[in-house]
Amino acid sequence: MSFSKKYGCTAYTAEILDFLNELGCEHHIRGIIEIGAGNGQWARALSNHHKKIQTNNQEKLQFEFVMAYDDMSSLPLSPRIYHSKTKPAHDNFYANVRKSNHTQALQSWESRGRVLLIVFPPPGPMAVETAREYVRLDEERNDTVVYVGEGRGGANADEEFFSFFESGEWVLDTVLQVGRDVDGLTGKGFEKLFCFKRISKIREVP
Repeated sequence: MSFSKKYGCTAYTAEILDFLNELGCEHHIRGIIEIGAGNGQWARALSNHHKKIQTNNQEKLQFEFVMAYDDMSSLPLSPRIYHSKTKPAHDNFYANVRKSNHTQALQSWESRGRVLLIVFPPPGPMAVETAREYVRLDEERNDTVVYVGEGRGGANADEEFFSFFESGEWVLDTVLQVGRDVDGLTGKGFEKLFCFKRISKIREVP
């Protein structure tokens, strides 16, 4: 339970936080949008990491670097038990996880152009529906998806999700190991971080 309180379903690492911060700072700080953020442990850690780097670089904090959404239907840790006045929530949860359906969360203008982050999505169509809607809403700027979970046939997403990134329009840019034995806490599973970048379609010459 201590692992879940700090990390959620899978653990970020210092390398992962650095990587996500660099992705989110492309194009004059594009930011991150996390869909299915749960209690927001990843959003909290990444937001704090970004603020620390900006402070060290004496940069002005301009906007919410991480926008986090969840439909709140199956939070890993129930807010009835782990409410805002409890230590796990105070220390590790993101206070600004917005309640929204996974596709509706992408509709706002401030969501456009951000890196899409999906961490340990449930089995089923949620992940692929999110990725498709992300691209549909802004085909030019919505071009980077970071998925953290198990591979094809594993505990996350569905076959269509993995086929979506094998369509020829995406390239697997980066793969990183998630935390296993971190801070004396042990995570179990086969998940990794996968970063996909969309490549422009090649126009055929008539």
